[in-house]
Amino acid sequence: MANRSQFIMRIAQRRVRHFSGTIKIQQVLEIESGQTKISEIVKEYEAASIPIYRWIKKFGSMKKKPQRFTVELDGDNGKLLALKNKKNRP
Repeated sequence: MANRSQFIMRIAQRRVRHFSGTIKIQQVLEIESGQTKISEIVKEYEAASIPIYRWIKKFGSMKKKPQRFTVELDGDNGKLLALKNKKNRP
């Protein structure tokens, strides 16, 4: 019969699993293409859903979208910087 310390050890070992980058990318591609769902991956790999959402954030197609740039004309920010520079001069 197993004692309590052996049971706790198995849970700790299960929580310290790591997945390779190729598995993560493959699963994210399947989620994005609609072949599988996050809940199915959670059941298959006995993982929590939070890391899978992190995989999607890191490896998903949303990361490939172009970044937005904001161009500010000579406005309030320029005036504030000029006032700060003027104030910091001796």
